Amino acid sequence: MEVPKELLNQYLVKYLNDNIAHFTDKLDLDISSIVQSCAVQALEEIRAAIRRNDDFYDNAGDFNTIEEILQIFDKYGLHSGACHDFG
Repeated sequence: MEVPKELLNQYLVKYLNDNIAHFTDKLDLDISSIVQSCAVQALEEIRAAIRRNDDFYDNAGDFNTIEEILQIFDKYGLHSGACHDFG
């Protein structure tokens, strides 16, 4: 991406973060329903990851399950703490 576009993107993200209430207060949205549906979807994906790796009872299986769960957190923009890149 070009530098001017990157700077504009950063500015817009900061502006929206600082002023989001002005936008959401005027929207006719069922915010709790939207949040709940995303949360339920994330939990369903986490449950599937656990079941998919349920046969692994070794460190590699545990690591793979945790890695998959962290990827789900990332997908939904949820902070999962400080992670280490072992790869």
